[in-house]
Amino acid sequence: MRRVLVTGATGFVGGRIVRRLRERDVEVRALVRTPNRELAELGVEQQDGGLDAIAPTLLEDVDAVVHAAATTGPELDDARVVNRDGTQRLCEAALAAGVSRFVHVSTTAVYDLEAVGNEVVTEDAPVTSSVPRRATVRGSVSPYAMTKAEAEAEVATATARGLSTAVLRPPAVLGAGPSSTWGTRVPRRLLDGRFPARPTETTFGWVHVDDLVDAVLAALESDATLVANVVGGHTTLGRYLEAVAELLPAEVTVPSSDEEPWTGRYDDRRLPEVLGVHPERSFESALAEIAASWRSGEVADDGTEVARPRPVADSRRRSSRRIIPQRLSVAQRERLRYLLADPDTWVLRPGWEAYLLRGDHAALERTDLLNTDHRVAALAWLRQQRHALYRALEGGDVAPDGWLESLPIVARLLELAPDGVRDVAER
Repeated sequence: MRRVLVTGATGFVGGRIVRRLRERDVEVRALVRTPNRELAELGVEQQDGGLDAIAPTLLEDVDAVVHAAATTGPELDDARVVNRDGTQRLCEAALAAGVSRFVHVSTTAVYDLEAVGNEVVTEDAPVTSSVPRRATVRGSVSPYAMTKAEAEAEVATATARGLSTAVLRPPAVLGAGPSSTWGTRVPRRLLDGRFPARPTETTFGWVHVDDLVDAVLAALESDATLVANVVGGHTTLGRYLEAVAELLPAEVTVPSSDEEPWTGRYDDRRLPEVLGVHPERSFESALAEIAASWRSGEVADDGTEVARPRPVADSRRRSSRRIIPQRLSVAQRERLRYLLADPDTWVLRPGWEAYLLRGDHAALERTDLLNTDHRVAALAWLRQQRHALYRALEGGDVAPDGWLESLPIVARLLELAPDGVRDVAER
């Protein structure tokens, strides 16, 4: 493949795609609104005008297109111009120019989760097409979701007319970058108190940006007509927010709502079956990359400096946010099992990492010596993390009803907790 046109080349995902193509000595033509110095340094041919510059002549001598441009703005009309109409024009130009391959970067936000329910979401699940309504974890019918679904319909139309296409649907794309939604924008909203309250137990599907780029490159090299989820893993929204909150330069409260969470997951089988690639980078490595960018004080795409994390002397210890790692060693799993099975011992937040990860038994506390606040906090955390605990110990995705209450530590904490606290573990 000699030359590829990339849209969204100055964005988080598009920029990574461009860099990887150049590392492979592939020539890149990029649609940009204004000339970009970093693209120039990479030797990228830049076409001014953005999506307004789309025409068959733009694709002369181009072998393939990667369409990664999109807007997440709140206005439906504006989103349609970029997401739907821009895709339609690009597909028409690709057909007219005889481009051999068209890779469209979409999103799992297109799925109608109200229709799917708490199930495994395959690529054949229904996508949203209804009138926009208030965005919720279940409904998620935002202008972005609607218009990305409409954009996919344009790609499908072009496919039926003979264009060789692949549509990739990632969930939250993790990694560092000034325009990274989940690495920069959401943490800043959390810091500013502008992140909306959502049920923290809802499923948070994610993929590392470099794994998404791997999928894009594999799709470029294939001639298979494809729609595929690109999923690195699943955790909970609460775990992501708690992990990100550790990076922030001030104490923040993670907002939560009492709405019913979505606890399904995205099917990830089709991508490796068709393209032979499977996301391998971990949630922890993505968070480490994001943390490094905050420490470096990168400039966000709105021109503001990404504030550095709290100095160690002024912050809570990282272990104070008791989070279940995605992968536990055998010894760590046994320590966790012991902690939940022994009704007489617990570990307070400052000792969580010391005990679970390093085996420091001095961090253990007697449950009958804990104060009321500690007991209530322990019950609340056990409830919030019950699915992660179940995955770590039993290997399932969702803790069945009654599993949490069967743990000896829960029974003991409830016994010691004052009247009225039982609902902390049951709601």
